[in-house]
Amino acid sequence: MNLTLVEKWKASWKIALENWSKFTKLREPIFLRNTKEKKTLGIDPQLFAMIRLTDHSIFIDLKKIEALGLENYPLEILGHEIGHHIAYPGSITELGKMLVRIQKALDLSNLTFYATFVGNIYTDLLINHKLFLEFNYRMYEIYQKLQTQVKEVDSFWLFYMRIYEILWALPKGSLAQGKISGEMEADAELANRIVRNYAVDWLKGAGEFAILCIPYLMPEQRSAIQTQKILSTWLDAKSVNDKNFKKFPVELMETDEDEEEVMHPSLDPVLNDSILEDKEKKKNSDKIEKKSKKFRDPSQFNRILKDMGLSISQSDLVYNYYKQRALPYLIPFIHKKIPNSSEPILEGFDIWEVSSPLENINWFQTALKSPVVIPGYTTLEDYFGTETGQEPKTEPVDLDLYVDCSGSMPNPATEISYLALAGTIVLLSALRAGAKVQATLWSGKGQFKTTNGFIDDEKKLMEIVTGYIGGATAFPLNLLEETYANRKPTDKKVHILVISDEGIDTLHTEKFKGKSGKEISSMVVTKAGGGATMALNLYYNLKSYPKIVEMQKQGWDIHVVKTWEDLIKFAFEFSKKNYSQNL
Repeated sequence: MNLTLVEKWKASWKIALENWSKFTKLREPIFLRNTKEKKTLGIDPQLFAMIRLTDHSIFIDLKKIEALGLENYPLEILGHEIGHHIAYPGSITELGKMLVRIQKALDLSNLTFYATFVGNIYTDLLINHKLFLEFNYRMYEIYQKLQTQVKEVDSFWLFYMRIYEILWALPKGSLAQGKISGEMEADAELANRIVRNYAVDWLKGAGEFAILCIPYLMPEQRSAIQTQKILSTWLDAKSVNDKNFKKFPVELMETDEDEEEVMHPSLDPVLNDSILEDKEKKKNSDKIEKKSKKFRDPSQFNRILKDMGLSISQSDLVYNYYKQRALPYLIPFIHKKIPNSSEPILEGFDIWEVSSPLENINWFQTALKSPVVIPGYTTLEDYFGTETGQEPKTEPVDLDLYVDCSGSMPNPATEISYLALAGTIVLLSALRAGAKVQATLWSGKGQFKTTNGFIDDEKKLMEIVTGYIGGATAFPLNLLEETYANRKPTDKKVHILVISDEGIDTLHTEKFKGKSGKEISSMVVTKAGGGATMALNLYYNLKSYPKIVEMQKQGWDIHVVKTWEDLIKFAFEFSKKNYSQNL
């Protein structure tokens, strides 16, 4: 590596940084020496410059830059990378939000696999326009040099370059060297308006820009193959680019109010002054309408993370997803109070009367009082008072949780499962109170997953509750029998909670070792000692389910929900009613 070139670029770094902001704190770029070093850092060997958004490290390959003839553009290249750090996208959260909007737009044409590519192009446009407009950087010269890598360009490249020509008032053909159709000219003009009008509120323009890209990403347009080849050295912020980054991006679980809108920019009143009436309507509706919080389902969330390049296993994703969704509903559980302990304490001595038991006489103290023993006069007995113990000890009621996971139930890993979420709310609340939990996921006969006992390992419990079986329906009577058949009255109290639907009637129809389900059901209500509850999604009135009514008579507290989503409210109220302290 040329040391003089390194020094030149290091000197340009401070200028490039201050042009964006004098108050920005960002460490100097890491100047790479060889391809082996790139591979060690997980960096694409083709790239000459990139930023890693997880820690905002900037990497520069000066050998690659020299090979492309870009060594005299330190301000342009460094300023571009700084722009990704400060503004576009600025953080992995904003990157994810942008990709959501782009995915929704591209999904209309089954082109979502281009989301990261289009996102990088969009943020590059925003950065380069600011650098050109405010600092007069020679951004167009870089693209002229990059274009020489191929003999022929595709329609996407022409579209992309024509946007720059319009943005910067460059002569037609100075960048876009090819035939520009009327449709492409109109699209490039709209893209120019997006970049100019949404420079501040840039996320709102992401989806609209993606819609403009669709015609130039279609297979018949060679799917932007040449563009990707040209930009292979500078697709510098297309993803997180950090396989070791494990932080869970909680902020991306919740949707933004405006991300559902997928509009062609020609219909956007912000970009088209002729749509005055619609603009006014939108302005008024923004004032009136206030949407409630919405969350992405696990599969949507997972797609965003993959496009961002985040390496999070499915088990970790599901665990974190349901835990984060449950957190707002957690409350401490109630503690069963053990009565204040009291024990006798020796306070002194009193005269022993003839009417008192003879064994109460304290002969030692009597002899000390007088060598002559006179009953009722010199005889003494111990005098005891009582002392109340310390604050009463508290003991949380353990939880025995059974979550239905038959074929009619959703898979928590792909769509939101309110059964899994309700189970998570209750079990995490139990653990918070210091209780132990036995968790069981059940489906058909012999189809179940369980912790095989009461534990306090949060992750193992969550793996059970958020798992999936998807078979037939048959309640695991054997687990009830094994857990409670030999339970003693002195054992710790347990509250049994079953989350299911009408399939719970198999609790009475099944048999285990000659015992009927009805018999086992009655036995566990008594032996658990802490209560027994069922949260059931039932379509008809409770009286329409005779077996469930029979369970109610046995002592089961039957709570009916009409929609699965109602389980969230149930889980919170169940915790509050049965376990929560009065806060």
